[in-house]
Amino acid sequence: WEDAALLVPPDDESALRSALAKLINDADLRATLAHAAHQRALLFSAERMVDRYRALYRHLLQNSTLTAVTS
Repeated sequence: WEDAALLVPPDDESALRSALAKLINDADLRATLAHAAHQRALLFSAERMVDRYRALYRHLLQNSTLTAVTS
């Protein structure tokens, strides 16, 4: 996630303040992080997730000792 966000330790107000100041003062950084976050979000689109589940189910069926029941 580091390419798509500024990470700060929990309960570290100083680090959070510093990260927010960096974002406020650096338009290029904001744009870079926004683009990276968008690209990362595309990895979890509904279409991609359906494709990945379908591939997983196919893999499980192909490698299963159970036979599929058809009606």
